[in-house]
Amino acid sequence: MTDRPAPTIKDIARLLGVAVSTVGRALQNNPRISQDMRDRVHQTARDIGYVANSTAATMRSKTSKLVGFLVPDVEDNDSATIAKAVAQSCNRAGLQLMLAMSEDDPQREHAHLQTLVGARAAGLIIVPTLTPTPESLAIIQRLPFIQVIRHLPNLSSDYFVYDDEAGMRTATEHLLALGHRRIAYVGTLAALSTGARRLAGFHRAHRDAGLEADPRLIATLPPSADGVGHALRDMLTRSRPTAVIAGGSRITVALLAAIDDAGVAVPDALSVIGFGDHAWSTWWRGGLTTLGLPIRELAAESGALLVERVTGVRSDDAPSIDTPRHVSHPLKLIVRRTTQQIS
Repeated sequence: MTDRPAPTIKDIARLLGVAVSTVGRALQNNPRISQDMRDRVHQTARDIGYVANSTAATMRSKTSKLVGFLVPDVEDNDSATIAKAVAQSCNRAGLQLMLAMSEDDPQREHAHLQTLVGARAAGLIIVPTLTPTPESLAIIQRLPFIQVIRHLPNLSSDYFVYDDEAGMRTATEHLLALGHRRIAYVGTLAALSTGARRLAGFHRAHRDAGLEADPRLIATLPPSADGVGHALRDMLTRSRPTAVIAGGSRITVALLAAIDDAGVAVPDALSVIGFGDHAWSTWWRGGLTTLGLPIRELAAESGALLVERVTGVRSDDAPSIDTPRHVSHPLKLIVRRTTQQIS
């Protein structure tokens, strides 16, 4: 959250007790420097998050107009919507947004972060991977940054997330009120903050009703069509759920495709609740019951705050710029045609 001075080769030289010129040559893998010293210099550089800037001019500059937006992917509308809103906030402030995709790969995430810091990025909005590398954590915390959608507790920062637990609890309670007791849940990995909160809401609704969710009806997995399709087919064959809830936007797309492929009658044989409300949601099987996401609100607020953090200019009614903002946006259950009272 704080704009800390970027580590320099002087810091590396001080830590190792050697000359700055030695560090410079070691970083360039100059053969005049022993392999042992080169290894020590490169390791120290990684430890403190040192990144060589792309040009000497950029290195000296503290007025970069570049802002990074690092996301797992842009295959769903959510990331595109957030990117557009953040870009609009940046444009108004004279900043430029750079989009990068980690594909949920910590090494790819680290490579993009090195590029951003090497280009003297002024700030960052990030949907973090599950396990950022130590080097990534060192880089991230050197500049103003905001976490969105996902939140890693070991990264101290502003964050804007969905109230996933309450939203999933509401969706599950809707099905319980319709008489369903064999409710399946297909969601993203529980190791992710989003996956953990959504699964917790599913369990909470059952416990509040004096019930226990059947573990055979729970699948947490990456949002691939093959994986989701296999999980649904296995549940339909072995456990016979009367309803299913999707725990993610991409999970929803894969789940609905699997339901279509299996020829399941919705909602007569299976009530369905999705995650995210899109244009096609209104016509799938007469209208998908789903959890609506406050994407635009989250995007606009996170973009505006990043501009505040980068420029130091805030609105009169905004909290202190030094106060971290932790915002959890509520989800809205939109009831349409894919859920019904169980026979």
